[in-house]
Amino acid sequence: MKENNIVDFLLDYSKRKKAVFHMPGHKGSHLYREFGYGEFLDNFMECDITEITGADNLYYPQDIIKNIQDEYADLYGVEATLLSVNGASNAIIASIMTACDYGDKIIVIGDAHKSVESAIRLYRLDAVRIPYMTGSENICYEDIALTFSETEGVKAVLMTNPTYKGTINDVSAVANLAHKNNAILIVDQAHGAHLKLFSDCGISVTFGNNSECSGNADMDYSKDSVNADMTCVKPSAEDCGADIVINSLHKTLAVMTQAAIVNVVSIKIDKNLLLENMQLIQTSSPSYILMTSLYINSQIIKSHGKELFIRWKESVDAFLARCESFKKISIIKSNNIDFTKINIDFSQTGLLAWQIEKLLVMQGVYMEMYNGNIVLAMTGIGNREEEYEALYKALEDIDNNSNKYISMFGKQRNNDDKSFEFKLNDMPNISNDFNLGKGDFSINDIDIEALNLKRYIGKIADCDIIPYPPCVILVRKGECITAEHIEKIEEYILGRHLVYGVSETGEIAIK
Repeated sequence: MKENNIVDFLLDYSKRKKAVFHMPGHKGSHLYREFGYGEFLDNFMECDITEITGADNLYYPQDIIKNIQDEYADLYGVEATLLSVNGASNAIIASIMTACDYGDKIIVIGDAHKSVESAIRLYRLDAVRIPYMTGSENICYEDIALTFSETEGVKAVLMTNPTYKGTINDVSAVANLAHKNNAILIVDQAHGAHLKLFSDCGISVTFGNNSECSGNADMDYSKDSVNADMTCVKPSAEDCGADIVINSLHKTLAVMTQAAIVNVVSIKIDKNLLLENMQLIQTSSPSYILMTSLYINSQIIKSHGKELFIRWKESVDAFLARCESFKKISIIKSNNIDFTKINIDFSQTGLLAWQIEKLLVMQGVYMEMYNGNIVLAMTGIGNREEEYEALYKALEDIDNNSNKYISMFGKQRNNDDKSFEFKLNDMPNISNDFNLGKGDFSINDIDIEALNLKRYIGKIADCDIIPYPPCVILVRKGECITAEHIEKIEEYILGRHLVYGVSETGEIAIK
C-alpha cells in the first residue's frame, strides 16, 4: 500500500476543492494572476533566495524590505510597521516583550492565543486574567476597571479582537482604561487585518447598522453591559487607541500562510526595541517568498482594494440573503460579529458539526472550523462567486436531505459490523470517487469511557492542554485539572478535535 505523503495530499486537495472557506485569505493563485503577478508564481522556486546582494535585510531594512514596511504603515495609518515571517505568534511574543520588563504585571482579557502564554513564561510575567462574560465572547468593562483598581503596577493589557469566531468588542473603551492607568494596550488583531481597510472604504464590518464606535473609561459599566451596539464604521484597533496591533494578514487577505505584520500605533513604543525582540525570537533566514507575498498584497490593495472589498461585502450579503430560505440551517448574526466570519448553525438538522464537515468536504467544500453544531466559513479577499455558489448548493443539499443523512449515520452507529462502509451513491449530490474509509462517520469509534479521563481530576497538569482549533489553552502546565476541564476535553474529543496534551489512548502528563 502506498504511504500517505504531503505532496499527494496537497495536490489531491488542489484538484478536489470547489470552495475554500478556510484561511489563508487569498484562496488560491487567481488574484495574483488577475493583477499581473503570474510571472512570480510561475518562477516560484527560482525566487526562493537568501540575503544576497541587493536583497536587503529584514533586521536592518534599508531598501526593498523597508519599502514593504512603509507601504503597510501608510495603508494602516500608523507610526511604523514591522514584518513577521513567523506569523502573528512571533509578533505577539515580541510585542509583549517590548511592553513589559521581566516579572511585570500584564492583564490578559478573554481567551488568548497560546503565544501569549509563551511570552508570559519567557518573561516570567505576573498575569492577571479577566474572562469573557459567561456564555459569550463579550467583555465586561467593569471587570477591567475593577482589576485596575485592585492591581498596582500593571504595565500592559492584551486583548484579542476580533475573536476567532468574529466577535468584536470595544477596543476604544479598553484603550481608555489602559491609558488612564499608564498601561500599554496590545491588541491581537490576527483575525481582523481587514477591519481597518474596510473602514477606510466606508464599509461596515458588522451585521448591524453603521454608527461610530466609542468608549469611555469613566463610564459606569454594569456587569451586563457589552456595548451591544458595536456596529462600528471604524472598529479596528488602529483607529481605537491601541498602542501595538498585530495583524495576521494571511488569514483574510492575499498573503501566504505565516506572513504577518506588527503595527506600531503609539509614539510610546520603542520601535528599535521591538525590532530587537523580533530578531531575538524570529528566524535568521526569513522567507523572501513570504515577504514578496506581503508586498504583492499591499500593491493589490493599494490599486484595487476598494473594488475588492466592495465585491467581498456584496458577495457575502448576497449569500446570506439566499440562506434565509433554509428550513433547518441558520446563520448566527449579531451587531458585534464580523460579517466575514459566517457561523452556520446546524442544530436543527439533527447532525453534528463534524458530520456536516465530512459531508461538505465530500462535495469539495472546505471550511475553517467545526464545533458542536456550528461550522465556521472564513471568507477572504480571494473568494469568488462560484465558491459562494458551491457552498450554498452544499448547504441546500444538507438542509433538504438531513433526515436521509441522519438515517445513514444512525445505521452506522447501530451496526455491530465494524467493516460497514457508507455507500456514497446513496448520498445525494456526492461524488462516488471520494472514499473516507471505514468507520469515519461513526460516533461509536470513540469510546470516551475507555479513555478514563476522569482519573485526572484533581491532578496537576505537567503540560498545556490545548484544543485545536482555536489554539487557546484550556489547562495550563502546573494547573489543577478540574471536572469541568475533563468535561470540555471529552466534548472536544467526541467532536473529532485534536487536543494537544492528550494522547490517543487518553494519557495526560501530570506531576
